[in-house]
Formats: sequence, structure tokens, C-alpha cells
Amino acid sequence: MRISRRFQKGGAIVEFAILMPLLLLLAIGVAEFGAIFYSQNLLNQAVQTAARKLSDYDSGTYDAAQKTAAETLIMQNIANARCDSVTGPNISNNGKVIRISITCNRNFITGNALNALTGSLGSGVNLEASSVMEFTR
Repeated sequence: MRISRRFQKGGAIVEFAILMPLLLLLAIGVAEFGAIFYSQNLLNQAVQTAARKLSDYDSGTYDAAQKTAAETLIMQNIANARCDSVTGPNISNNGKVIRISITCNRNFITGNALNALTGSLGSGVNLEASSVMEFTR
């Protein structure tokens, strides 16, 4: 059975209209995941760098200025993480190891648009990073 070309003219546009929202949602999801993964990586690197710096002191004998310098280093390194609110950094030691942790609340790139579409994602994610290092001396 042969169908006239007159009836086939709009087929491609209908297929495009059906698939485009799904492809757009997939692309936005990939971008969101990539951005969140990048932010998590920045947090991990910042905490590890500060812990490595503070672990160079003898069994936790760093002073308040060195601790403040480590906190500043962390905050400078996470500037590109697009954190909307930051809890920490929390720095503690027991004389053998140093522990540093930080929590970052990061909103989605799309704001609340994804939440409006899905109704279950919320407006962002909480990212946490921590590092434990032994003192080197």
C-alpha cells in the first residue's frame, strides 16, 4: 500500500516535537550531574590540601594563625564550587591525626525548574568533604 507524500509531510516535525523535550531533559540532567561532580571534586581537593598543610606541624602544634590560614585556603579553593551556603570548615586533631570537614549546599543550575518538573528533586544538594591525615613529624 502506497501512502501519498501529502500525508507524510509533517511526520518529521511531529517526531521532533515528541523527542525534543526528552533530549533537552537528558542534556540538562547531564549538565547538572557534571556541575555537581565538579563542585564535589573542588571540595575534596580543598580539604585535602588544607589537611596536608596542617599535617606538617609537630603533632598538632599549629597555632591559631596557621589554622585560620588553612580555613582561608579552603574557602579560596571552593570559590568556584558555587556553594550557596557553607558549614565549616571544622578542623580538629587528637595529637596523632588531623580531621577537616566541610559541608556545602549547592543549588541546581536550573534553580527550581527541575523540582517543578519532577516534584522530587528539591532545590539543591548537600555536598560533604572530609579528610583525615596523620601528622608527619
